[in-house]
Amino acid sequence: MSGKIFLHIGPPKTASTALQIALENLTAPTYRYLGALQPRKRDGATVANTLHRAVNTGDPDLIRDVNCSLKNLVSQNMVCALSEEMLSLYQRGITTGTKMRRLGVILSGLPVTVVVTMRNPVDAIPSLYQEIFDGLDLSYKLSFKRFCESNIVDCYDYELIEKECTNAGLPEIRWLTFTSIASKKLSTEDVFGTDDLWGAVDVDFQVVNVGSKLPDGISREIKPITLRSLGSHWAVKKTVDGLSLRGSRIYSLVSKLSGYVIVRDRRSRVLTVPKLIGERLTRNYERLCTGNGKTFANSSDLNS
Repeated sequence: MSGKIFLHIGPPKTASTALQIALENLTAPTYRYLGALQPRKRDGATVANTLHRAVNTGDPDLIRDVNCSLKNLVSQNMVCALSEEMLSLYQRGITTGTKMRRLGVILSGLPVTVVVTMRNPVDAIPSLYQEIFDGLDLSYKLSFKRFCESNIVDCYDYELIEKECTNAGLPEIRWLTFTSIASKKLSTEDVFGTDDLWGAVDVDFQVVNVGSKLPDGISREIKPITLRSLGSHWAVKKTVDGLSLRGSRIYSLVSKLSGYVIVRDRRSRVLTVPKLIGERLTRNYERLCTGNGKTFANSSDLNS
């Protein structure tokens, strides 16, 4: 058997953590799990962590390090799995498409299967919004609709991910459904295909990092907005930078204290993805779930 790389790119809130734990728990003489590790505090020096930094920065040294590490393992006929759900998520001005293109460069010359965990976007987007709320710009905190219109949710445009991966030279994609993972209905063959080393045994998924809804089953608790959130507004950023305050002692003190001043209380909300956005993303999701000649796992479980 020749070596192979399986790279899980997320997106978040699609049972990624459960998959990461399951991949780490698999053992075989010619298998290596290269991160991410759960809990995340264990994840410092993994190849997956270095890969994530290489994608976010485009640093040529990091790109070379990751490529060389993986080529060395492949040359030893190792089957390697990496998982980093943030690889598909827009971050700090770096789009989903840019990340896929950088992955194509980093993984050049390697046998790679990209693994994507899929969940209906109208369910995943509210869960993501709730989880990353603290780090969002003020405009998104004030408007879930505006958040849904941003390129943050491109990670749930599975047609876009398919296109960008293919254009980046990563055409081999394996689609795993959230429902199949949550209901523990995947085997190692579903994940690794012909590179399965375990004889199609059931994957041991754990229930972890579950999104939290209120007892009514539809509402979500949204964290309060503090005065610190105003610092993400463009006008405030421009003023701070214009006065060269960033990094100063007074800036640090004001930033710390502003985190205790609540300008909008914690509240419960039913987060509904706008109709046109939800329909478009769901249509792309359902097309891939029905196969359409693509590699996928247990799409029939979607309606279970």
